[in-house]
Amino acid sequence: MSKIAATLLLHYDIVIGLDIDEFILVDPETGISLAQYLSELKPRSSYSSLGMDVGQHIELEQPVDFSKPLLSQRGFAAISARYSKPSIIMKPVKWGGLHRIKGRNFKIDQNLYLFHFGMVDQKQSELRKNDPNLVESGWTNHMKRRQNLLDLIANATPLDGDTYFSIARNLQQSRRPIYALNKPKMIKGPQLSTYRCASRLSFKSRPNP
Repeated sequence: MSKIAATLLLHYDIVIGLDIDEFILVDPETGISLAQYLSELKPRSSYSSLGMDVGQHIELEQPVDFSKPLLSQRGFAAISARYSKPSIIMKPVKWGGLHRIKGRNFKIDQNLYLFHFGMVDQKQSELRKNDPNLVESGWTNHMKRRQNLLDLIANATPLDGDTYFSIARNLQQSRRPIYALNKPKMIKGPQLSTYRCASRLSFKSRPNP
């Protein structure tokens, strides 16, 4: 992927690398599109977005209707360093599984959010968990870890996202795992009840112009 991205940068100013269930959005309070926002950023190797692991609150939210905007149906997410990835690049780099860039630091932009929708719907996740192809590929433990997100959202006391997003950015920017200082650390210990808590999203659906 790093080689493909480097080739694309011969023709384009910016390349974004994401998994199929991930989406980058710019805060709607900026009033501009993602393309315009990115084009106005100061050139650097990469930018990261604040990682939001979106899941269904089983008691409060209905099964997702994929014909409608997802964020109009889902109001909770765990703020996760796992998804604060340097997905946006402006220079050739060597990604480390898209979670870090080898030999480079990272910067989490104040207006960019990466939404992971892997657990956006419990029913769909159950179907994937029992998919024989995924089981054969060794995804069983991975899907069990994802299930923890739904348990977290169902049981945690949510924080107001507008208040907590900036705190989460500062924590992720300043705390690094000792084995990989060029990516954010998952906050544990005393921060567990707040950092990993489901946070109310400030995003609302807007009609297309």
